[in-house]
Amino acid sequence: MAQSDVANAKFMPVAVDGKNSEWGSLNFYDDQTQLNFAIANDADNIYLCFITGTQTAQMKLMRAGMKIMLNTKGKSKHEASVIFPLPQTRQLLQDSGIDKNNLPPAPGGQPVLNKESFRQNYIAHHTTMQVNGFAITNGEISINNAGIHAAISWDSVSNMVYEIAIAKNEFYGAGYSAKDLSAGITLSVELNGLSHAATGDAKYSTSHADGMEGGARHEGVPPPGVGFNVDKRPTGNDNMNNALLNQKTSFKQKFVLADCSNH
Repeated sequence: MAQSDVANAKFMPVAVDGKNSEWGSLNFYDDQTQLNFAIANDADNIYLCFITGTQTAQMKLMRAGMKIMLNTKGKSKHEASVIFPLPQTRQLLQDSGIDKNNLPPAPGGQPVLNKESFRQNYIAHHTTMQVNGFAITNGEISINNAGIHAAISWDSVSNMVYEIAIAKNEFYGAGYSAKDLSAGITLSVELNGLSHAATGDAKYSTSHADGMEGGARHEGVPPPGVGFNVDKRPTGNDNMNNALLNQKTSFKQKFVLADCSNH
């Protein structure tokens, strides 16, 4: 845990569609995963939003996948996880029908020529997620599941937007109490690294490749080394390198849900 501050979720219903129109500027940033993020809830759901404009983070997220975990401690302990996107495999690429010419470029390669076509193909062929530890739904499920719903898309300046809604009765179970809702929750996020073979650098090794506890998060402060547009979102002007692509990164953030009694 890189910081001890406990975040307060916003009270806000969210349409999970891969668009961040409800969120505005996300108020937290983790400099290891290069993810901006924010947390919200309404009476029925917990919402998470992640945005990145860096090529490195987008490549890792799309190809190697990301794991989100939520847990509470105490007598009524709850722990659940979502893996989405699922890590890509060579077989997945073959089965998906994705045009090889529209795959993301290897590090140092030329950019994808038809960016929009690639993105739409990616969304169309990544429609399942792996969920575990929930009260009702577990296993590999559709991203449009009623209780756990996720979406990825890109905005007009090529920032990748990731949204997920988790029903409270999926996380806490049926008949959850006000005491359950008032307990702090720890959000853990793991952004997997690409394999050395995937980056064409099989001989590369680093002491950080097995993961990191997390970097500093800044509230309302532009992250170092990453450009922002007027909304303080990453603009994707980073240069990819194999060391960063191979590196598994992670962070944790404690938060409390917004009180819904006054809404």
